[in-house]
Amino acid sequence: MRDLVAALVDSTDHKFRTCRLGFLYLYGRPEANCESALFDACIDAYTTTGDVRAALRSIVTAPGYCE
Repeated sequence: MRDLVAALVDSTDHKFRTCRLGFLYLYGRPEANCESALFDACIDAYTTTGDVRAALRSIVTAPGYCE
């Protein structure tokens, strides 16, 4: 069971859904097509660090957040 959970958490689908939820939480809306670079940065941050906080930080620290 532990291996299954680890495989699911390491999947691209999990990272994609996590970043999508991050956009919904932080912006109150889904990500837009023009934000694909920021969305990719979120996934990259999560993949690199394994920390959801780093993924969310990549969104919050982007220029234009809360304009």
